[in-house]
Amino acid sequence: MTSTWDTVVLGGGPAGFMAALHLQMAGKKVCLVEAGSARLGGVCLHEGCMPTKSLLKTAEIYAQLRQAEEYGLQAKVEPVDLQQAVARKNTHLQSLNNQIQQMFEQSGVHVQVGHGAFISPAEIEVVHGNERIRLKAQSFIIATGSRPRDVRGLSVDGDLVLNSTQMLNNTRMPQRLLVVGGGAIGCEFASMYQAFGAHVTLLESAPQLLPREDADTAAALQQGLEKRGVHVLTGSSATIVELKPNSVEVEICGGTNEHQFFDQVLIAVGRQPNTEGLQLQHAGVVMSGPFIQVDKHLRTSQPHIYAAGDVVDTMMLAHTAEQESGVVVANLLGKNEELRNHAIPRVVYSFPQVAAVGALENDLPAGSFTVLQQPFAENGKALVDQRQEGHVKILVDKQTQRLLGAAIVGDHATELIHELTLAVTLGLPLQALQQTVHAHPTLAETIWKLAKSVA
Repeated sequence: MTSTWDTVVLGGGPAGFMAALHLQMAGKKVCLVEAGSARLGGVCLHEGCMPTKSLLKTAEIYAQLRQAEEYGLQAKVEPVDLQQAVARKNTHLQSLNNQIQQMFEQSGVHVQVGHGAFISPAEIEVVHGNERIRLKAQSFIIATGSRPRDVRGLSVDGDLVLNSTQMLNNTRMPQRLLVVGGGAIGCEFASMYQAFGAHVTLLESAPQLLPREDADTAAALQQGLEKRGVHVLTGSSATIVELKPNSVEVEICGGTNEHQFFDQVLIAVGRQPNTEGLQLQHAGVVMSGPFIQVDKHLRTSQPHIYAAGDVVDTMMLAHTAEQESGVVVANLLGKNEELRNHAIPRVVYSFPQVAAVGALENDLPAGSFTVLQQPFAENGKALVDQRQEGHVKILVDKQTQRLLGAAIVGDHATELIHELTLAVTLGLPLQALQQTVHAHPTLAETIWKLAKSVA
């Protein structure tokens, strides 16, 4: 059986389902290939953004209850119930998935259940059980997302050694947890489980946490984590020695080699794109390492085939994927849209939070910019909130006074970053922030005061 479409979209995550919906609304005949309607929303909804934020909210409230005396309150706190926290998370995911399913039902986008693979540049075959269906299209969008990356010497068993997907459904509270990987995923899980009451060791092979951020941003995060009780090891690696009935023996290599025992180990060393099994060679699509090679319009080596989201070599973030889907849709509708990703916010929902946008100091020519930095310790709202750690940093071009980049470490950083994202996106000068009155008392006024600190 063969059917013909204007566009076939492979993958129902943020890039895929947004592109499908917008193309259908523009009058195109669209088919989206996904494992099923229950999987709409992709990694972000089911194994990434949303489930981690649900569990992190539980961790945040739990940590605040344990700090009640700091606020003049008395509270008796029982041990965290991970089973109940996971159930709460699953309720949220089901609600969000229902919303997406309802959008698709109303839009008219056809969801073809199964796994799709190219058999020619103009046709794919979708396999679902014993059923095989062929889909022809004038254009294709590849948006099949990513999965947790494997590490040699750290084999996942789903019980004692887990990846991030498995950890989201973990209901056994470890007394001692090793988190391997000091990127966004690792820092979030380390924050979460420390708040839940575990003794957490966070290990990163690079010299700093968040290797893609500025050193002072990483240092502030590490200080905040260590203040809470997380044991941070940078410039280190780990190898599993032996899985015992209820613990894992791990050799940690760094300054000194030593064996330690943990109740569970989380492997959180990033993600790898889902491109295997797509038979891209049959479509003539060129790869760049594990990623699909695209131009600035997100076209592959085949002009009618586009790729977006985690399968291309950009930041693996849901909002990046959504932005890229917009570029693809615009070009399929006859426009000439280019990907502009210099001002995509990078956010980490750790304790403390981290958010950054634009250039890093190492990206810029020495002497071409000014660094402005203000600690939250000087902010009145941070004082009454008992959240004085961290800082706001802004990079300003010396010649034009335009904002080139910014970073925030501290409470609500992931919300506060958007004012600075707007400034970097539009190339606004520092004067624009100076003239924007901020309410008092707020954490956001730290940005205003920092801007006004320059005459």
